[in-house]
Amino acid sequence: MMKYVVTPEQMKKAEAGSENNGISLAALMDNAGKSIARYAMDFLPYPEEARAIILCGGGNNGGDGYVAAKELSRMGARVDVAVLSEPSTELCRDAFDRCRASISGELFSVADGLDIIREHIYNADVIIDCIFGTGFHGEIEPVTEDENPCRISIRPVTNIIKASNESDAIRISADIPSGCNALTGEAAKCVFEADYTLVLGAYKTGHMHSPCSEYSGELDLADIGIPDCAYEEYEAVISDDSFIEKLPKRKRISHKGDYGRLLNIAGSENYVGAAWLSTNAALRVGTGHVTLCSVKSVTSAVSITLHESTYLPLTDKANIETEHINDILSAAENATAVLIGCGTDCNEDIAKITLSLIKYAGCPVIIDADGLNSIAPHINEIKDNNGMVILTPHLKEFSRLSGCDMGYIQRNKLAAAKTFARMYNVHLLLKDAYSVYAAPDGFTAVNLSGNDALAKAGSGDTLAGTIAGLLAIGGEINETVTAGAYIFGKAAEHAAIIRSTRSILPSEIPEAYSQIFY
Repeated sequence: MMKYVVTPEQMKKAEAGSENNGISLAALMDNAGKSIARYAMDFLPYPEEARAIILCGGGNNGGDGYVAAKELSRMGARVDVAVLSEPSTELCRDAFDRCRASISGELFSVADGLDIIREHIYNADVIIDCIFGTGFHGEIEPVTEDENPCRISIRPVTNIIKASNESDAIRISADIPSGCNALTGEAAKCVFEADYTLVLGAYKTGHMHSPCSEYSGELDLADIGIPDCAYEEYEAVISDDSFIEKLPKRKRISHKGDYGRLLNIAGSENYVGAAWLSTNAALRVGTGHVTLCSVKSVTSAVSITLHESTYLPLTDKANIETEHINDILSAAENATAVLIGCGTDCNEDIAKITLSLIKYAGCPVIIDADGLNSIAPHINEIKDNNGMVILTPHLKEFSRLSGCDMGYIQRNKLAAAKTFARMYNVHLLLKDAYSVYAAPDGFTAVNLSGNDALAKAGSGDTLAGTIAGLLAIGGEINETVTAGAYIFGKAAEHAAIIRSTRSILPSEIPEAYSQIFY
């Protein structure tokens, strides 16, 4: 099945489409609750000795929690349920009645006293948040002007969430952390701080944006039975192994010319490593022929340890200059992809070379790092291109390119990326913990692979080389860029199996590509 990113309204339409395909809302709730229970059991290795507590609100998210409580009880776990609001939907009421008749632990409400609920929270091994779900916006319990400030200290839901966040228990949110807006990612003053979030059916746009992404912990997706055909509208797809399968296959009878020629214009006297990292990554994804084009100090240094590349040394100077633009354009004529910007330094020479490549290169041109910073003042000049320009900025670089405030970008990554890609006729990979890919035709994907090992200098150069190498080999740009980001993140996850993310170097990540390709 495809994995989607949707708005809350699009999710409602998908649920309605599911009903039209014979899968009722009651069945979806049943599937959701059972998925939550199975997920929670992974954190209860000895369920008969451990305790779980489920915090249930009055809407359908609370109904999911009641089903989960019933299922966990059936599976032999000890589970308590805190009713934080009376069931307000028919589905939630039905689930509550079934839960009440079969729960293994205690069922209590706010009327029984906050101290009782807090005691159970502090004694729990797992806390499951089913309070609000995707319908939440604003504040959890907004304070009105005429309200007695002394009452604030006993506001029930706020206090229960605070107690949960103070607990040593594992915290799991069902669909989205309570207190987060599923559309915008904005958060209330008090938010359930999840260690894990089990997303139900499809990822929500709020998951992709800060600060919701910070409160969600690790995201996992549960298939609750909505068929693909029900998702007639969605904001993006999630990259996964299916994008690797779309990459060109290698053949037993073949030669290096069958797997592309990458021209990598990278490095300067101060940034030798960026040239090495990007070139190495391109070789590791299987590019047939990689040429590093740089100043002589860089090509000499890189060639000592990277023997499989060829080299185009340009000058004895510290940086690449426009006097060599004809040499670069001539080399680009034989390339199937060109990468520029990794460690080149940001200056007008690089801007002129980059703009010339956009104009004259007849292949994909990938622009990263200093290439992006150099063309930022000339951004309107890139509009007239052949549709094969790929930009790979991180958030700050994208702010320079787009003129948008960093805070706005963090809250609107999907929309900002889509708008920019269409406006400038470019393919954009907006790099972040959850990177967003947007194509000029409106196709959008989100990459969730990766870990904190990538939060190091050199990761961007390695990713740029990975994507450029794959594009040199061939394939659709949409699929190839998305696959490159996914492969890079998955390799970091594989590397973390045998060593700490603290110690993994960007130069080591391509070594794990052999575990990703098949």
